[in-house]
Amino acid sequence: MKNLLSVSALVMLMGCPSSGGSGGGSEIDSGDTGEMDSADTGCDDPGLFYADSDGDGFGDATASVESCEPPAGHVEDATDCDDTDAARSPGAPELCDGLDNDCDEAVDEDWADDTLVGDLDRDFSDFCVGTDCRTLDGTLDISYAYEEDIATLSCLRRITGDLFMESNTSVEDLVGLERLAQVDGSVLIKKNYSLVNLDGLDGLTTVGGDLRLISNFELASLSALGGLTTVGGDLSVGGYLTSWDNSDLETLEGLGALRSVGGYLFVYGNHALVSLEGLDSLHAVGGLSVYGNDAMVSTDGLEALETTADGLSVFGNPVLTSMQSLSAITAVPGTLKVRYNDALPSLEGLQSIVSVGGSVDIHNNDALTSLERLASLSSVGEDLLVEDNDSLCADEADALAARLASLGGAAVNTGNAGDCP
Repeated sequence: MKNLLSVSALVMLMGCPSSGGSGGGSEIDSGDTGEMDSADTGCDDPGLFYADSDGDGFGDATASVESCEPPAGHVEDATDCDDTDAARSPGAPELCDGLDNDCDEAVDEDWADDTLVGDLDRDFSDFCVGTDCRTLDGTLDISYAYEEDIATLSCLRRITGDLFMESNTSVEDLVGLERLAQVDGSVLIKKNYSLVNLDGLDGLTTVGGDLRLISNFELASLSALGGLTTVGGDLSVGGYLTSWDNSDLETLEGLGALRSVGGYLFVYGNHALVSLEGLDSLHAVGGLSVYGNDAMVSTDGLEALETTADGLSVFGNPVLTSMQSLSAITAVPGTLKVRYNDALPSLEGLQSIVSVGGSVDIHNNDALTSLERLASLSSVGEDLLVEDNDSLCADEADALAARLASLGGAAVNTGNAGDCP
């Protein structure tokens, strides 16, 4: 009897609210039917409520719960376009910031007609007078600017031409350009011997042409490029393989939002760069060239890369030991080059490549002992060149040529001096 009373009391404590109660939104199964009734929920028609994480009164349509009353942090509305930012919601003021603040699927539309036509390269002091948001229909050259000059460009949201800064000896960052979201042309930042970081380009999302960061030997961080998603042309990070390279750059962190590069991705002559970590979202490039990076030990960071529209070249990286991050690439329409990587022991990372449209050139990799990871390769459009790999058995090159279903040129096997089994 004592046990029965205890169970009865427990049922009373946990039971459904009465039909006359206020409810509270709890959903409790009413029995064998598996359905909820008005006594279970406290209401006949539970509704959907949406998470309002930023507390602006507008909810996230992708995060809903069913309840009789809104749970804490939830609202009936589902029209928020960014539930992490209270300044972005339906009816909010449209700011000049490269974002859709009022959730109408348009960006900076209230400012679109404020445009200055012509190139700008010297006196910037009047550019933002009378406006908070302006487009430059031309090219901006800040090669001769001081930091205080760049600070006067705080209203600049778009450049229809190019952005240049070359051989500037005074500027350490680009603070003042925070509203710049789009450059339709190319961005060239080259030989700026005081430039330490790219702070000020935090709002940049799109470069229509090339992005070239070349020979800025004090440049140590790309973190300000965290919002960049698209480069239409080539992306070059490097220098001329001289003492003027980006010698302090140790990481590509800051490019993590970048998904595509329409032209070539060049990473070259960066003497402190140890990997390609920071390019983790990059899925497609027009071509890839990694060369002359003295400290690079791996290509880690390119695990998401699936497509190159042209060639793939890994060249002259003396301590490189791993290309494993390239394993998602299945075809190289251009030339495949692996040359002068003295410490590279294998071609691990190239095992998914089935076809190469141009030549395959495996040349002067002193530690290379095997071509086994090219076992999936069945078609080479031009020559197969396996030459002067000191630790590679010549039989490996012959076996690779024999496995090919299609070879459009010659098979060359010379100077491979490794011991054969």
